[in-house]
Amino acid sequence: MLKANAVVHDTSDGVEVSDISKPLTSDKKEGNEEKTGPLSKASDVFTAFGATGRIIGLRWLGVSCAMISGSVYPVMAFYFSKSFEKLGASSSAKDFLSDITEMLIVFLILGLVGFVFLVAQSACLEIAASESTADYKIQWFDALLRQDMAFYDIKNVSAQATIVSSSAAKYKR
Repeated sequence: MLKANAVVHDTSDGVEVSDISKPLTSDKKEGNEEKTGPLSKASDVFTAFGATGRIIGLRWLGVSCAMISGSVYPVMAFYFSKSFEKLGASSSAKDFLSDITEMLIVFLILGLVGFVFLVAQSACLEIAASESTADYKIQWFDALLRQDMAFYDIKNVSAQATIVSSSAAKYKR
């Protein structure tokens, strides 16, 4: 789990975690190459920011809705194949109209279920992402306020704020 005084930077290799509670030292190696810090695990993204019960519940609800809405399509494919069998029957059969009506009702219900669960999935995951992003920014600002005055003389804080804002947008996506 990331510490409260950690700042996350998005790099091309992954997410770099910088501990800003340590004394300031040069991050440069020989030959002007930047030294990359340790990368956080993928699970840290979900446990470090927005680890409240509400956000975790919204994430699980969103994933559950995604599973249900994803299972609608195989069921729809099954009934679609059955529809060819029913449509291929003689139109003079006495059950033809009731079969077509049943097929219509099944497709309407499947469409409604898919729509409702897709909307619920999007809403839950979007709310969780927004609140996690806000938590990310708050934790960064709290870590920034804990810094010694020398930190502000050496580092360009406004540039870091821009980096955090763009990282937060990537985190939200």
